[in-house]
Amino acid sequence: MAAHAPYKYNPAEMPPEDMARTFIGRAHLLDRLLAAIREQPEGATVQHYLLLGPRGIGKTTLLLMVQRRVKEDPELSAKWLCVRYREEEFYVHTLRDLLALALENLHAQENVAEADAILATADAQTDDEQSLATILSGLRKISRDHGKRILLLVDNFDLVFPRRARAQAGQSALRKILSTEPFIMVIGTSVQVFEDIATYDEAFFNFFSPVHIENLTHEEIHELLRCRATFDENERFLRAYEDNEEKVRAITHLTGGNPRLVLMLYDILSRNEFLPVVEALRETIDNLTPLLKDVLEDMPGQQSKILDTLMRLNGVASPSQIAKHARLPLNAVTTQLGRLKEARIVEASGSGRGKPSTYRVRDPMFRTWYQMRYLHPARRRIEMLVEFLRAWFAVEERTESLKQLHDEFDALLAIGRKRQAGGMARGVEYAVAKSEDAARRTTYSTETPAPYLGVGRVREVQPAFPETQPHAQARSQAAYEPSGHLGVAGRLLRAGDLPGAAKAFDQALKKDPYNPEIRVALGLCLGLLGRHEDAAAEFGAVIELGDAPKDLLAKAFYDRGMARRRLGRAEEAIADLGKYIGSGAAREVLYAAVAGLAELTYATNRAGEARDWLARLGEFEPPDTPLDRHVEGRVEIVTELARARSLDAAAEALAVLLDAAEPELRARLDFMRPALELARSEDDAVLAKLPQEEQAIARRIAARLCESREESVASA
Repeated sequence: MAAHAPYKYNPAEMPPEDMARTFIGRAHLLDRLLAAIREQPEGATVQHYLLLGPRGIGKTTLLLMVQRRVKEDPELSAKWLCVRYREEEFYVHTLRDLLALALENLHAQENVAEADAILATADAQTDDEQSLATILSGLRKISRDHGKRILLLVDNFDLVFPRRARAQAGQSALRKILSTEPFIMVIGTSVQVFEDIATYDEAFFNFFSPVHIENLTHEEIHELLRCRATFDENERFLRAYEDNEEKVRAITHLTGGNPRLVLMLYDILSRNEFLPVVEALRETIDNLTPLLKDVLEDMPGQQSKILDTLMRLNGVASPSQIAKHARLPLNAVTTQLGRLKEARIVEASGSGRGKPSTYRVRDPMFRTWYQMRYLHPARRRIEMLVEFLRAWFAVEERTESLKQLHDEFDALLAIGRKRQAGGMARGVEYAVAKSEDAARRTTYSTETPAPYLGVGRVREVQPAFPETQPHAQARSQAAYEPSGHLGVAGRLLRAGDLPGAAKAFDQALKKDPYNPEIRVALGLCLGLLGRHEDAAAEFGAVIELGDAPKDLLAKAFYDRGMARRRLGRAEEAIADLGKYIGSGAAREVLYAAVAGLAELTYATNRAGEARDWLARLGEFEPPDTPLDRHVEGRVEIVTELARARSLDAAAEALAVLLDAAEPELRARLDFMRPALELARSEDDAVLAKLPQEEQAIARRIAARLCESREESVASA
């Protein structure tokens, strides 16, 4: 049994009988072309044809079938010499090159011996016009001597000749030959109606009869899969297929009926393995870049912008939606969509009864390639394939595949095979991606980064974060790109890898340089690394932005003040902490800020200023602050001053705080005086007057004060 469907990309290598057995959904087109060849009148102008359809739709296979049926049919083979060009003819630059290859192929494919001698004579001539005349005369003579006309089957006709010969007026010369020489017929292929055919003043305008190759229907996909499996003797697939026939509709939807994509997914169905096929599909689509980029680069500017906008709107949108997001007039969008539809790049549906049409890109391969290359650079998975995996595999199978991948990863890592383990990490990512809903993907998101981080592939784990988060698709590009770096940073921070986290925060900031939240996170990470100067600079940048949210701006003043405090820049630190306290913003670090101000003003011999900040503490506390938090905050300040200054400074601060406090709060803080005495004297008798419950609290506070004093001595 074949391990996978062969010949998906090289149908020319398939034996004729095998091709015939798997030739599905195109028989009517083949019959139409053969009838057209058969009915060409003798001695009259020949009608030429152009097969149109996206890559993978079966154009090359159809040309191969035409060639083989012409050779097999006694009537047709008696009247025609059939020449098929390669899918990519990089040699062709002029009309002379194109017809020279006709001679070469006549010799190789039809055993026309004299073709080789004619080509040798033409190659020896240095003048291109003379060489072209020799080739054309030779082709004419071959046709006359053999009593047969010549059928040229030219794959990618839009790429092979017109584009490259435009500057040498080759189009006009070719049209003249095809119009006046009844011994040559051309059947070409193209992914779309290209400019040379669609534009009024171009040489080939309305010259070729278009033959559109449509996507396979649901029933034709059924037939293709059965025929493929029968050809492969894939009994396992055939048995499972009958039990899962309804799931084939997922293939119809996700592939758009493109035969090449159907056969790719057949590989998955055959083996229940998705990772190798995903990688193959990624590589295949990446290899299409030069060809598909040409499609975009040849478009007028408005068309390419409209196409990009359509893809940014998740691939389906109305003209008014496109006009709004592209910032183009609606009439211009409607006109250009009409031209894109005529070129069969987009298709419309859903119009009528007052409802506007919606448009989408026709070619699934183009949609997938565009998503991967241009939308959300962090995205590396293939959306179409991920959706299919969710539809096809049961939840139990997905869970089992995730467990199996983790086990294989752990086993490889245990024996030091990091490179191979890295490959399994990619598999974990895909397995998580196929989860059927956003909530489960969020739950699984913890599964995705660990393997990448385990093998040190931080650059690989970065794209794994954004799409596992809720509403990932709804994010703007600016928010989507840095979110992966932020996910990495958070994971590395929790793992204790401060340098790695700082680097990830920095990468996120490069993607979104005006995001104050990212800058604050980076500043905090730098502070943890002891890089206080760099941290202060980042907080300063947030302050200079000017449009940061009020609470974040206030926090930046606090964080810069604390960084400057650690740098010994007391006056600057006092100014920053004062701005934070006076801002009226969020009070999460109010008590730490007041403690820092008090410590700095004491340290700069400004005890009166220190007492003033302490006495005014109640002004800065939110009205709804619970009494317990008032108590805890003052204990925090006293403890910090004991650590940073001395127990005497802590006692003085406590006295100020008690004098300024309301009676109820003062009563709750009575235990602090004995606690300070206990910290000084270590005599438990000083607690005798306190109730038993408060004695226990005072002992804990005294222990904290002693610890703070020891820390202060040690640091000094």
